[in-house]
Amino acid sequence: MYEYNDIVQISGLDEELKVGENTITLKLSSDGKEVIYTIKVTREEKLEIDETLHTNAEPEKQKTERIIVSIPLIWFIVLEVALVIVSATVTVFVMRYLKNSKGKKTKN
Repeated sequence: MYEYNDIVQISGLDEELKVGENTITLKLSSDGKEVIYTIKVTREEKLEIDETLHTNAEPEKQKTERIIVSIPLIWFIVLEVALVIVSATVTVFVMRYLKNSKGKKTKN
């Protein structure tokens, strides 16, 4: 089981995604053990803009920053548990509401 001091590293997002297939790697490390997940993302080509319609517009240059995320795995686990609890609670309330509304219709 993973502990509070476990590390999550994400690579492949340090540059803007290129047109075509991109690979993002998620690496989980704990006590010398390592699990690696690979995510493939395909980006389509941008549509060309007719410059005659935008004669006064200057394209803004975006700054690209290197993104490296390294946080304890426990935060991912806590978030996932919280999402499951919220989903289960909403499901229970909806089921109870539907059961109560169905029971009221059959009594009338």
